[in-house]
Amino acid sequence: MNTKTCIFSAVAACIVIAATSCSTTPEINRSDVGPSSLWLEPPRVSGSKVFFPDELDPIADAVAEVLARPPHDNQVVPPEVLRTLWARTQRGDGFAGASPCEAKPPPAKLAKLIHPDATSVSIDLHCREAGCVLAVEIRPDRDSQPRKDRYLVISLPVGEGPRAWAERIRRDGLQPAPAPKTGMGGLGVRRPSQESFVSVDSSRRSGPWSTGFDDERFRGLFEPFAACEPPGAVWMDAWSAPFLIEVSEEGRVSRCESPYPDHIPPPGFGCKCDVLGTIDFGKGQPGRRASLGLRIVRADKKTRPKPGELIRVARLEKLSATDPSALLGWRMPVDAQAVDRCLEPLDKPRRDLLLPVQFHVGADGRPKSHRFVESPGLPDDVVSCLETSLGESRFTCPLTGEATIDGVLRLLVRKVKATPRALPGGATSP
Repeated sequence: MNTKTCIFSAVAACIVIAATSCSTTPEINRSDVGPSSLWLEPPRVSGSKVFFPDELDPIADAVAEVLARPPHDNQVVPPEVLRTLWARTQRGDGFAGASPCEAKPPPAKLAKLIHPDATSVSIDLHCREAGCVLAVEIRPDRDSQPRKDRYLVISLPVGEGPRAWAERIRRDGLQPAPAPKTGMGGLGVRRPSQESFVSVDSSRRSGPWSTGFDDERFRGLFEPFAACEPPGAVWMDAWSAPFLIEVSEEGRVSRCESPYPDHIPPPGFGCKCDVLGTIDFGKGQPGRRASLGLRIVRADKKTRPKPGELIRVARLEKLSATDPSALLGWRMPVDAQAVDRCLEPLDKPRRDLLLPVQFHVGADGRPKSHRFVESPGLPDDVVSCLETSLGESRFTCPLTGEATIDGVLRLLVRKVKATPRALPGGATSP
């Protein structure tokens, strides 16, 4: 098979296979950046200020200018080019043969694919009553040489806004700083719940608020929130997004967005914004803002396997593709529970049964055909069920409109072990 490769920097990359030609790919804007260039992630905000993503664009533009001039002298992917890429991906535009693409890849992962040798740069703005600090981190790969300018900071007056801060960044530059102290915070354990509700995981407020954001205010939103999530919705990202809201003088939501332009919001995000619009947040100063991390808690009615019972697990691993843009989803392409159920007829433990599989994927990320490369050596009903489940796999839309994907289906059937019982002195029972 003849393979012709076309590389489009900044907005798309295409690997053209067989009869497909570069002229059939979406129209792209080229960007002259080298392999050692930098690409900037969108600014993130924490602390006492709440900004919408577009309001932070001037900061990203200013940081890009500073990193490109002496003494840093980096090649920088223009932030406007990346913003165009993120916006097009959010809309599902720019994918050959699929318009719009439903199985959209996370824009951040697509940007990394397009600039595989470029180094990502994070921009974090943290504000407190005493002032704000903008921290920039250039994050090279582990194999790269250490950089003296890896961590850069600038202090900013809390009373100004993004445009004024951008001018300060251009004028004063960014100063080297020691590496920040990092540590693994406690992730905590979320116990199964016997009821369904919406809870507040986190919240930040900007402006004078007379009301709080306790669980009781949002607890009753479970039904309307759940109704916002269409059955079978395709979501290839994994970032749960808080709700950035602005509230009017009458206490109603006048603006609601995700803070992450480089990630696809969870299904039904816009509908959930409409639900938040039904809440009365109380009269007060117009323009009050908040960042609300709301979690949907669903009643857990699953039965846990008991010691001695068999559990069955199937996973699709070691994936490779002729067009790697088909493999940008955060989640496993197959329905894990459906594939696991296919193994129910297997009544004896089996370990690491590895089955090579191949998919031919179309423009929408769905398999046009698939097959086991070798005979699975399993009962016919198990094989038939697995073939059906694999046929319902979903990959991210390939930029070129098609892809051949190879992988390994790993199967495991094992008995649940008894949990060791703690004994005095720190010993455990057998």
